Amino acid sequence: MRPEYAASPGTANTGAGTGIGAGVDVDAEEEVPSDIWHAVHAACHRWGFENADARLIKHRENWIFRVSFQGRDYALRIHRPGYQSLAGVQCEMDILRALAESGFPSVVPCASAGDDSGGSNPVGSGDTGDSSSSGRSGRLVETILVGGQSYIVDVQEWLYEAAQLGTTEAMFLGTDVPDLASFERLGALTATMHGVLARDVEHGGIDASSRGKWDVEGLAGPDFLWGDPRGLVDDVADASLIETALSGIRSRLRQLGYGGQGYGLIHGDLTMENVLLLNGEFMIIDFDDAGSGWYLFDLATPLAFMISSAQFPRYEAAVLDGYESVRAISAQERAAWPSILLARVLTYLSWAAGRRGEETAEFLHDTYMPCALEMTRKYVVSMTANQ
Repeated sequence: MRPEYAASPGTANTGAGTGIGAGVDVDAEEEVPSDIWHAVHAACHRWGFENADARLIKHRENWIFRVSFQGRDYALRIHRPGYQSLAGVQCEMDILRALAESGFPSVVPCASAGDDSGGSNPVGSGDTGDSSSSGRSGRLVETILVGGQSYIVDVQEWLYEAAQLGTTEAMFLGTDVPDLASFERLGALTATMHGVLARDVEHGGIDASSRGKWDVEGLAGPDFLWGDPRGLVDDVADASLIETALSGIRSRLRQLGYGGQGYGLIHGDLTMENVLLLNGEFMIIDFDDAGSGWYLFDLATPLAFMISSAQFPRYEAAVLDGYESVRAISAQERAAWPSILLARVLTYLSWAAGRRGEETAEFLHDTYMPCALEMTRKYVVSMTANQ
């Protein structure tokens, strides 16, 4: 039986400008499994949202619901089992805490209700550790057992009147592209974010050891973080082309190494969907793929869906210039930039390979992959010429 507080399964608020999960990836006909509804019901109890209304907003890696309670809204995430560990989600909450404490524009995580509380607690109140026990604990991350399956849950404040800076498909097709000033501004904001996170990691506030690594093996194999990009291609020659490129990427990134100031905790998925415009300010959300990696990888992400544009060099220069207005980019990083950029592009082939049949995966296969393969060919030609 569906929990009484919930809207009908699949009901979604698809209006733009609602913040986390704003009007994207919603299938109004999608039926929410009963176990997920039970997890939402239990989570609402943990956070003190008794008799609240919950509506499905987004389902991709995680289930995201908009919960309305006593005149306020919250984003409740039911994490896909196996995608992140309990420690990994706690790390994400620590990232949000560090950013909020520094004054960096970010979403605010909410602690579950304490024993004497009638609602959620603001970030920093009570214990911020994980929890696998029943009842209320005043923690930012909870686990909920439903039908023998354990679900990791967190809650964040809803962002009213926020709008995404863009969408990946529209950017690739050239139908909705942010201006150059936005790319430059995003570059500067990204550098500031990297500085905040690096300081908190150094001081022991964030432990990212449980997160995935966007390192040589994670990007170019053999331990691909998102899978092998060759799994998407239809032609043996294209698979061989990608393998040649991956060999070059591995060589270049090993030369770059993990020392110096260019490697640390990064966002990992800095698409324009994860950059919101709120009251004239940019805000970065969704650190679900955060982990250790080269800082330039975060700059490659918004550019990865601009590779079909004749204006790509201008957008590339804008985001790099913006970044350098805050943090210098070394000559070694510059030399590795083409490899980092292609590695980012190939991760989207990897992502799609494991999701064939889904609309976004088919777009990546049919429309994005030909451009990605052409970029790979040019990389291999340049690599061969420089040997």
